[in-house]
Amino acid sequence: MSLSLLVHGAGLVVAYSGYGLLQERIIKGTYGSHAEHFESTSLLVLCNRVFAMALAVVILAWRNWRQQPSDRQSWLRSLRPTSPLQHFALVALYNFLATSCQYQALAHVSFTTASLAKTTKMVPVLLVGYFCYNKKSSTREWVAAAVIGLGCFTYLTTPHGTPSPLDDDDAFYDTVVGGFFLACYLFFDGLTSTSQEKFFGKSSSSTDPFGPESSVLPQMLFVNLFASIIALGGIAIDAYNGTFVPSVALLLENRQLQLDVLGLSATAAVGLVILLNTISSFGALTSAFLMTVRQFFSILLNAGIFRHVSAVGLSGWLGVGWVASGVYIKTASSWDEQDQQDAAKSSYVYQEVYDNEALLPDKLETASGRASMDTSYTRNSSPDRSPPLSPLPVYSPLPTILQSRQSISTFTSDLRRFVFLYGVPFVTPLIFVAGLRMLMPEIGVEIVRIEDQPPPETKYQSNGVNIEGGSWEKQLHDATFPQCNLTMPVRWEGSRRTALASNPRSGNTFTRELIERSSNYQTSTVGYCDQALAHTFHGECDQEANFLVKTHYPDHLDLDDKTYVSSQHHFDQVVHLVRNPIDSMLSGWHMAHVPKNADGTLDHSARLDVKNLGSTPSQQEDLMKRAQIWAHHDQYWGSTHLPTHLIRYEDLMNSRLTSLLSLLSFLLPPDELPSLQQVACAMEQDESREAYKSRKAPEFASWNDWDSEYRNKLIRGVLKEGWCRHGYDVLLRNKLGRDTGVDDNASNVNVFEPWTISAPDDSIRATFIALGATLQSLYVKDRDGNMIDVTLGYDDPLQYALDEHYPYFGAIVGRYANRIPSFAIPPTRNLAEASPPTVSHTTANEHGGANTLHGGKVGWSRAGWQLVEQTSSQLVFGLKDEGTEGFPGTVDTEVTYTVASGGVWTIEMSSQASEPTPIMLSHHSYWNLDGYKKKDTTILDHTLKITGDRYLETDGILIPTGEITTIKKGDPMDFSAAKVIGEDLDGTLGLCGIDCIGYDNCWIYDKHSKDEVVMELASQASGIKLSVRTDQPAAQVTSFFLPLFVGLEELKTVHTQMYACGGMAGDIPRKTSQGGPSGTYDKFSCVVLEQQGYIDGINHPEWGETQVYGPEGPNYSWWSEYTFSRF
Repeated sequence: MSLSLLVHGAGLVVAYSGYGLLQERIIKGTYGSHAEHFESTSLLVLCNRVFAMALAVVILAWRNWRQQPSDRQSWLRSLRPTSPLQHFALVALYNFLATSCQYQALAHVSFTTASLAKTTKMVPVLLVGYFCYNKKSSTREWVAAAVIGLGCFTYLTTPHGTPSPLDDDDAFYDTVVGGFFLACYLFFDGLTSTSQEKFFGKSSSSTDPFGPESSVLPQMLFVNLFASIIALGGIAIDAYNGTFVPSVALLLENRQLQLDVLGLSATAAVGLVILLNTISSFGALTSAFLMTVRQFFSILLNAGIFRHVSAVGLSGWLGVGWVASGVYIKTASSWDEQDQQDAAKSSYVYQEVYDNEALLPDKLETASGRASMDTSYTRNSSPDRSPPLSPLPVYSPLPTILQSRQSISTFTSDLRRFVFLYGVPFVTPLIFVAGLRMLMPEIGVEIVRIEDQPPPETKYQSNGVNIEGGSWEKQLHDATFPQCNLTMPVRWEGSRRTALASNPRSGNTFTRELIERSSNYQTSTVGYCDQALAHTFHGECDQEANFLVKTHYPDHLDLDDKTYVSSQHHFDQVVHLVRNPIDSMLSGWHMAHVPKNADGTLDHSARLDVKNLGSTPSQQEDLMKRAQIWAHHDQYWGSTHLPTHLIRYEDLMNSRLTSLLSLLSFLLPPDELPSLQQVACAMEQDESREAYKSRKAPEFASWNDWDSEYRNKLIRGVLKEGWCRHGYDVLLRNKLGRDTGVDDNASNVNVFEPWTISAPDDSIRATFIALGATLQSLYVKDRDGNMIDVTLGYDDPLQYALDEHYPYFGAIVGRYANRIPSFAIPPTRNLAEASPPTVSHTTANEHGGANTLHGGKVGWSRAGWQLVEQTSSQLVFGLKDEGTEGFPGTVDTEVTYTVASGGVWTIEMSSQASEPTPIMLSHHSYWNLDGYKKKDTTILDHTLKITGDRYLETDGILIPTGEITTIKKGDPMDFSAAKVIGEDLDGTLGLCGIDCIGYDNCWIYDKHSKDEVVMELASQASGIKLSVRTDQPAAQVTSFFLPLFVGLEELKTVHTQMYACGGMAGDIPRKTSQGGPSGTYDKFSCVVLEQQGYIDGINHPEWGETQVYGPEGPNYSWWSEYTFSRF
């Protein structure tokens, strides 16, 4: 094989591999914030064609410019076609038909089947060349094509974790139609390359694709010109179907898509240059040979990169060996000289036989001698004297053996050539595989595939068939004795749309299989189309279907549900399918980390041999995000107001009959329910109707595969609400005898359900949710007697859990309110000198890990509190905190909310600790006494009074320095007399942190009793005054503002996590009661008044404040009263 041919082959591999990757990314990927798809393939084709034409024009101009001035021709003259235009048009048409047939075939057959077809390109080129253009090929080329095809077929039909194409149970229609289009694709693809060779001839130099004798540039220019015209027709169809305009808009606005399309066009143009030059220099057959080898080895390379090479299997390696043998046969040109000599001998003898009708021994010797001197006779014989030749060159030494005195030596030579050219290359892979089998009887594979494991035992048999399920399933099958000739499911034409809402890897495919087999109606997926599932679920890609529509939404943490077709806003009812997160997350982790199949699809039937999952930081980061998504998904669908049928995957597996009957009753009207015979058929074990081989492992099968400490941390933390709500702790106890104890601290109510209390005189009305024991709204009367909502929050309770910028609206913050870097017990000011066992490091969540704010990442503000007691005017919430966020011991807390006549709201909290631990709690409501009723509402014109003349100094990130400063009269911090909050802003620079203007400070109250008013906030606009009484010694007042000269980086590092009114960026919609959702919570529009102890007092024992509580006493207590009056 020449160096030039090797270079061309390598170029084709690189160019078309890059082209394939970019093409798949553009067609299957999403772009933009709304995850839009680029759907106009005709536009993509047009971009490729136009780019190639432009490149050809540039090269022609450059080549003309480089010539001597005397040899130059006009630029337009250099663009003249070198062949008849109809030839270029025919090649473009053939190429278009091949591409169209390929896309049509992929709609009916699998990617593996299509790949199998592509690896046999040499065969159609040989056949088309002979039958269409009377082009003859050597025996060696035919044999090489056959051996390469056999090797590709053997490799691709070897199971690699996916079903073999030979075992595919597609519908007869798909098989026939897909096969027809594949045959058409191969025919037109072969016709394209052979026509290019026939129409445009061969080039004398393979190293100069742009030389004057090369046909590469004319083909690039004129073939692409006609192809562009054809693509315009496709664009017209896309425009009619509504896919063209959105694709153009997406292309114009998305930079990443522009770069991808540009890269695709560039790689397509480079690949086209190499391909055309290969055909021009070496012929269509050699080009098909290179493309065949490229296609095969790209699949093999994919197997080597994305799965372990040992997983190729023995028969797979046999296929690899035969492909290599075919490559050797195709490139073994050293045998050609002897082939030509023998062909000349045979031709001459045949010619003599043809002329004389008899071949005498003396003439035969003469003929043999003449043939040895003229080896080109066969090709140059005149038509009227040449004998008829077989289209497939056939070796037939019989006349020579019988008639020639040299027959023995000729036969020996032919036999040696046959053995070494054909026999040895064919047999060598067989010997290699046999030796591999003897030396390695069991090839170790890290990936364990489901089909390699023994199938689970079937519990029952009924009427000679295996039944999946239990005794009820068997009794139903015995009683109905069904004849299960199941037909293909059809589309349900009802209008009620049902979501199958499930987190990934939660049994949605198994559920769909049961539903389709029992109801005979198609299920589908919304938002995307999983081609791997489309062969089982024929309605998979039907985006307009209504019957049972799979959605994994929300599968990210920051999605706007109103903008996605897979959100609850687009459904009429919901089947909410849940699976315990331990099994679901582990299964998802396996799928994300096992190598993909050779065709790039996900391997559903493989898993890694992993133990102690969650024991490394990288695994913990991955699993924490999966846990958050699981909880997010469960909260989202668990709080919907749509009619919902909740079903656990574990119940569906263990009680299929009862679960399926209830599910069908929810999905279908009574007159459309299937017969019991049909339901019984769904109980039969039928792997042919399964999308992929599944273990159907029992619940908590992966329990021991986890790192126990991290697993329990997830369950007690982010997974706790859903884990307990769905009874998984009880199920775990019954199944494995394990008890996490997490359900002792689970909320006994829906944490997003609103609970409202009101005073007997209706002067005050408050609404709470159990998540964070949060105040959602507080209505009081203004001077005109109108009830207005004076506290900030969300209309949608779910946002208290989902908003990434959640500012602790109305929540109980703890176990330690405000900021704390770390602490020691017993308390010490110098943590560096404390012995390590006494120091506790809490979960840092602010200032790049410098400190903990309000109890940590989850804290008590996002914990699910239990509803302990409820009356018309009082709510009691309880929480058990079992040492979360790095705090020691277990703390049991109750908070009591009470409203009374006269606009009085009282909060009382008490806590008991199992071991010494710091406790400091507070309520974190944001106040605006105008209720956002006036335009351009701010807090700047509210008046504030604080009966305290001292405050705690802080550093640049608001951690107390230990100094207690006395406030002087007239200072910006002086609120001893009622003062407008915005009056002294100019003098507050730095008081609330680096380069911050405003207040985020801790005032220390003068000594006072519970009956004394220590703080007053009033609004002249609404006439509402808030008076605060408390037993706490201090208050954190937060209403800071950002100066115009603060740099962007400083703004990010200092202010974005302060969660106060100055940090309000106008990105949180107001509640409807406060002018939302069009209006937003802007800067300067609210104030936080946190009644609490000395912040970070645990690290300043010199202050004399008790902040460590334990079983020996005392217990922690907190009391505040808020009175709303009118003036």
